[in-house]
Amino acid sequence: MKNKKTIRSVLVSLGAFTIISAAFAFFGYKDTTQEGSVSAGDDTEKSILEKATQSELSVLENKCRGCGKCARVDPEHFALDVENGLAIVVSTNNLDSNSLQRAVNVCHDGAIVIL
Repeated sequence: MKNKKTIRSVLVSLGAFTIISAAFAFFGYKDTTQEGSVSAGDDTEKSILEKATQSELSVLENKCRGCGKCARVDPEHFALDVENGLAIVVSTNNLDSNSLQRAVNVCHDGAIVIL
């Protein structure tokens, strides 16, 4: 009789875990084990920065309005995306160039990030 109660409690616990995991996945929660906490999946500047930076240069989509100044000043590093009209990084070479620094300076939205 005791084994049946133990098995039942284990099954209930697994069911609850499955439901909670599904709720986290559905509502956009993510486990940020690097920071040691669970946070909402909203598009904060930090989470967008983490998604955007696969290199040392990135454009924050939530800040870029697609004016094209960066692409005109520094076509080596930036272009406008034909689908959404926002700036994209086309090269991560030569990150010490003067034209890249000018592009950062002309971006009044602060959308260009160099890490």
